Amino acid sequence: MVIESSKHWTDYWNKGFLTSLPQDFPANYDGNIAKFWHQSFSELKEQDKILDICTGNGAIAVLAAEYSYNRKVLIDIKAVDAAHIDRKIISSRYSQNCKYLDRVDFFGNTHIEKLPFNDSEFALITSQFGFEYCLWERGAKELSRVLTDDGKLIIVRHSHDSNIINFMMEEKREYELVFESKIQIFIENYFFGKFSLEELNKKMEKIRKFLILAKGNKLTPVIDSFIRMIEYLVSLNIVEFEQQKGKIGVFFKEMENARLRVLDLIRVSNEVEDEEKWNRVFEKNKFVCIDSGHLMFDNLNKVGDYFVMTKVGK
Repeated sequence: MVIESSKHWTDYWNKGFLTSLPQDFPANYDGNIAKFWHQSFSELKEQDKILDICTGNGAIAVLAAEYSYNRKVLIDIKAVDAAHIDRKIISSRYSQNCKYLDRVDFFGNTHIEKLPFNDSEFALITSQFGFEYCLWERGAKELSRVLTDDGKLIIVRHSHDSNIINFMMEEKREYELVFESKIQIFIENYFFGKFSLEELNKKMEKIRKFLILAKGNKLTPVIDSFIRMIEYLVSLNIVEFEQQKGKIGVFFKEMENARLRVLDLIRVSNEVEDEEKWNRVFEKNKFVCIDSGHLMFDNLNKVGDYFVMTKVGK
């Protein structure tokens, strides 16, 4: 992920989530996604080195460690991300994965455009929902440098027609509705003394009704979060409301960071639609695509597109 977008991702990863879809994958990616990656690791030999880029909190690296542990094949696994990585937070949330996390060397605050590794160090480089966030030209050049000749680069990227992006588009519309309501501005103005709590409560009640009407019968996680917040705030007296000032600020900060992550996902899913540019970046850096296709979850829902590439020698 490029520098300017790492802050709102660091905020997310610091909560310890292993995947970017914790509601769908509470432990780690499973099903066809895990199967895809385990098959991708099957050609690795004892002492081979693997690098997982844009790792987040290490979901794919943990799958590699799980494969290594179960198959009793010792693999050197390194994982990098532009965001800060806190192994203790990950371990506390996913204690069942500690034996796998211990097999991964994490490098946080590390951009793939400038990797701290030797030339031709890795037999396999992996990325799921990561490379597309980076500077493609510089990133591909650096990956080519650290990958061995005949080594493999396997990327799973976002796709504009995946179920994930369709869901993100819905969330984007929810955020637009919420910000259209100006609820954050009204609450800030209350704390600035521009009107009373009674006046604020009347405004929030109007917003609550507006949001309920806007959501209809749809499943709307973003809107529902704001409705619950409003219902809680209007139940408070003036002393209690003042005591919640800090928590209200945190809530809006977290929602804004979540909104920025949604916009990131949508942006990169649109950018990768330029297939000519995508292919040219890798071909220029000695990569040849040997397999590609759609990665499906439960054989019905599209997760994204995958690309298996090999690096040709000089």
